[in-house]
Amino acid sequence: MLVVFLPLTLASQTQKRFKVCVNVYGDDAQITNTLESNLKREFRLLGDVDIVDFDENWHFVYSTSYLEAKFKDGRKRGYVAIASVWYERVPDSYFKVDRLAQLKGQPVYSSRSPGAALYDTDILDKHCVWTVGNVDKVYLTPVRKLLR
Repeated sequence: MLVVFLPLTLASQTQKRFKVCVNVYGDDAQITNTLESNLKREFRLLGDVDIVDFDENWHFVYSTSYLEAKFKDGRKRGYVAIASVWYERVPDSYFKVDRLAQLKGQPVYSSRSPGAALYDTDILDKHCVWTVGNVDKVYLTPVRKLLR
């Protein structure tokens, strides 16, 4: 039994794990909670992603903001405009130590321009599945291939 399970255990411990911070900004608590919990769940389902807070040591940040569409009289239309961007942390080794200490915040870059779209509030969970799948395909899979 050890011959079968020992390599699997060692492989899972040596696998590269990605630390991702998920930020959701908006003015409706229900939509914020829905987006944030669904995005975090989908990232965790990738298997090699740990969700961390912004104050922790992260590799990537997925930041999304939304605006809820409303009529002039305040009634909700059932749609949200969602804009998102994927940031990668610039490694500390790229900076001189004294220069890094002077910076306010962590240096980041985004290799692609931010995206935005209009979504029905009834399909926010599907938006999260598609978004994390796209992030996995475009950003994380190439890094996984590099680290093999």
